[in-house]
Amino acid sequence: MGSTIRFMPPTSALMADPPATQVVPRPPMPRPVRGRRAVILSFLVFGGLFGLAVLYAFAGEWRQRDRLLADGLRAPRAAVWMTDDGVVVVEARPGDATGILTWFSTSSGRQPIVGLPAAAAGDRDGGVVGVAPGLDGRMVVAMGACASPLCGGILAPDARGALAKAVDLANFGIAQPWGLAIDARGVAYVSDRGRDRVVGFAFDSTPARLVAELALPAGSDPRGVAVDGDGSLLIALAGRGSIVRARPGGAIEEIASGLGAVVAVGVEPSGDVLALEATTRLGAIDTPDDGRLLRVFRSAKVPEIVRTGIDRPSAITIAPDGRVYVTIRGFERDPDRAGQVIQIRRLGPIAPRRYV
Repeated sequence: MGSTIRFMPPTSALMADPPATQVVPRPPMPRPVRGRRAVILSFLVFGGLFGLAVLYAFAGEWRQRDRLLADGLRAPRAAVWMTDDGVVVVEARPGDATGILTWFSTSSGRQPIVGLPAAAAGDRDGGVVGVAPGLDGRMVVAMGACASPLCGGILAPDARGALAKAVDLANFGIAQPWGLAIDARGVAYVSDRGRDRVVGFAFDSTPARLVAELALPAGSDPRGVAVDGDGSLLIALAGRGSIVRARPGGAIEEIASGLGAVVAVGVEPSGDVLALEATTRLGAIDTPDDGRLLRVFRSAKVPEIVRTGIDRPSAITIAPDGRVYVTIRGFERDPDRAGQVIQIRRLGPIAPRRYV
């Protein structure tokens, strides 16, 4: 077995002194800011923070501004959201040869759909009183009084796609229809101002048959109608300044009262109700309005004011994602304040918080 030879360092190397520790000089400490420099620096810091806060506030306010979808309209009367990301609006155009049904895209495009019968002489509201999508997605229109044979009825697309009278409202004693809504079963509900009631028609037969009649107190003046997720019917009573909910079983409950002339209602995805309230005499064209948008919570009867200054509102429609669109007739004798379609973006309560 071989031996291993190890080499040891010299004794002088083992006994050598360790190297001296190198001392690194410290940098000079910064001088404290005092006097005038401190005042100027503080001013710059707090001024910058204040500027950022103001910029953020203005940016948030800009995001909440109402968006103009269309303007220069002649008496927009009704509106409904369509699944192709747009709003279909009835422009009554009283005094002209015909009204018109127009689709307005949220990307600012527009496409005329079909011409509509003109209003009767002296009728400032226009012949068309309501529009709603049927179960097949095609438009169903309710007509008031006018000179055309199609007037005074509910019009639905026929086999060729043209509007044809599916219900002759005169046969049911309805002379002053106003709002129109269609539920998940395809039943079309029409508010009857002349007899203070709401009637429902089913289109499963020819002619359509009457399937519901909801009597309301005298002087109710029913206007806008809408259907919520439970199948209940919401009715705006302009004459009583209230909103009622009619359950599918027939029970009626008042969900808001003490309001002005409520002309339209809609249902948010949350189930809360949005309502348009006019504050001047309905039908007046000489006086600007300070209409309001109200929210009625499912859990409370006290509406919340979410928007004011809506000049003569006429209709409301709500997209499935919660976007809210309102038609306003404006001050008709002033071309700069003619009818518009606007998207309401400020849906929080007005500060300070106010209640009706």
